[in-house]
Amino acid sequence: GLYKEWNEKINVISRKDIDALYEKHVLHSLSIAAIADFPAKTQILDLGTGGGFPGIPLAIFFPEVRFHLVDSIGKKIKVVQG
Repeated sequence: GLYKEWNEKINVISRKDIDALYEKHVLHSLSIAAIADFPAKTQILDLGTGGGFPGIPLAIFFPEVRFHLVDSIGKKIKVVQG
């Protein structure tokens, strides 16, 4: 999909992990939801988000929570914003 296309261009996550994106990154990110329940309007900082994990999957799972994804590598932030 789209993430795989971006990863081929700028290596957002390890290329050896791309075929297991959901198992190694998405589901792993969502494992936080098994132990944490964030109240509405909570603000979460994902510092060093890289390719958007765990911030993006958690933002989808907790739409009432505001996630701030930060990374020092501009090309990775462009993928997250795209």
